[in-house]
Amino acid sequence: KSAPYLVVIRFEAEKKEEVELALGSLKKLKVKSKTASAGIIELCLEARFTPETLSLVESLSAIPGVLNASAVSYGGETTL
Repeated sequence: KSAPYLVVIRFEAEKKEEVELALGSLKKLKVKSKTASAGIIELCLEARFTPETLSLVESLSAIPGVLNASAVSYGGETTL
């Protein structure tokens, strides 16, 4: 069974196509935020992962030019 996660990825702007290709295996993907500064892009995405597909985070981290990638369990909208 899949569960919702927030995925945060920081990468060099010229690696955008490689990152998008790696993310293409996810069925549901929603951009929550995007920050760009000095040639670095940071994406925060909402995605659904199964235990088997969660290894995508390691695959993203292995792409040269990806500075970091993380996934955080997410239960939906948050309020402060």
